[in-house]
Amino acid sequence: MRKGKLSIRQKPNSSFSSATNSIQPPLYTVKTHNAASGAFNSVSQSINHKGERLTEDTLSANDEDSDNWSTATVGGPSTAFSSFTINDRTYNYAHHARSRNSYFFPTDNRGQDRLFLLHHISLLLHGDKLHLTPLENPSRVLDMGTGTCIWAIDSSHPDAAILGINISPIQSTWVPPNVRLEIDDVKLAWAIPPDSLDFVHIRDMDSAIQNWTNLMREAYRTLKPGGWIEIKDIIWSYTSDDGTVTPEYTPMRIIETVHEALKALNVEFHSSGEHHERLTNVGFMDISQQTQKVPIGLWPADPKLKEVGNITLTAAYLGVEDVILYPLRVGLSWDREKIQALASGVRRDLKKGSIHASVWSYAFWARKPTE
Repeated sequence: MRKGKLSIRQKPNSSFSSATNSIQPPLYTVKTHNAASGAFNSVSQSINHKGERLTEDTLSANDEDSDNWSTATVGGPSTAFSSFTINDRTYNYAHHARSRNSYFFPTDNRGQDRLFLLHHISLLLHGDKLHLTPLENPSRVLDMGTGTCIWAIDSSHPDAAILGINISPIQSTWVPPNVRLEIDDVKLAWAIPPDSLDFVHIRDMDSAIQNWTNLMREAYRTLKPGGWIEIKDIIWSYTSDDGTVTPEYTPMRIIETVHEALKALNVEFHSSGEHHERLTNVGFMDISQQTQKVPIGLWPADPKLKEVGNITLTAAYLGVEDVILYPLRVGLSWDREKIQALASGVRRDLKKGSIHASVWSYAFWARKPTE
């Protein structure tokens, strides 16, 4: 199979591609937002699979801790495609004249590995189901915050046109013919016609959204009458049934620090517990909720839970920096040594087999009324 350079191409009349008979490279569209007029335009630019611009010069500046911040302008001064490093971790994304506080997780290979692990955990928790919503032959699906695009690629609806929207182009070089990718910031108004979607899928976006109510309103607007929304997240709030998780447990103590940092960045943190009320207030009906404890480690006796615990431990251990690095460095101005010391303490406690820790998985699905 021949691989080629990823290309951002001019947006066609519809964001949804029609199915063909061959695997194809993803078609990327970058949205540019004019701050003065509020209008959106599409631009044609080239990037590689890491999200690095191929044709524009970058503007770089080093801060006192040797973090490398660089910005390449795309389509005018109101839109930028950014790439920077913190403690040797890479972040890159497109954003629309907002701030660097558009996405808080590294998009390098290690960051993508964390997303693949979370995908696997979700399948284990939900009986290998990609969604819990009772869908019947959807024709248009939005995978919001598609990440590596693994959910869309694995979709059990090959006849549906699936649009994956992400703030960073980290997806596979090749995608199924019914999948189209778009680079955009989902926190802005969606450039999707009203009453056009059958299903909106959102997963692992808890700390990436500043205002969940506004996002749900956009989902409600773009869903067809009778269309469905589904939101799934793991909330890393540590607990135990046997008292082995104590206030001294470093992974639990870090939650308060990250909460403080994200509050400084105007981000809602661990907000899944309020989703039922938000969905109701926006106008959704037939709201269902599933809450599960997710073990961390090999301590469960049940073989399935032991497998879940093993993968969740791996995701937590490898993803410590992914979760804390940007918030603590940018939100609280911590230096490299202080962040590394905290990460080491978290990893040390995660490896303690005597601690029977769990976190929480939340899933919500709801329907837009038909009238």
